[in-house]
Amino acid sequence: MDAFRMLFESKGYYICDSRDSEAGYQKIAIYTNGNNVPTHAARQLPDGLWTRKLGEGQDISHTIESMSDGFYGNVAMIMKKKL
Repeated sequence: MDAFRMLFESKGYYICDSRDSEAGYQKIAIYTNGNNVPTHAARQLPDGLWTRKLGEGQDISHTIESMSDGFYGNVAMIMKKKL
């Protein structure tokens, strides 16, 4: 997790508490498995849904909760940056 946090911090993101959409900010959610190992990240869309890659050339949109407690893990960290 530290490496993921530092990577996104180098891109201007910082940790935040709110999963709600905020005008003027882009948010990401980092998901981890049961061993706290990052599995993927999702980016928040302007309408409040989240998007991520699902294989080559495929993007999906979802709520932040719809990807929880399954193969893809749970949200471990929310980060944001000013647009």
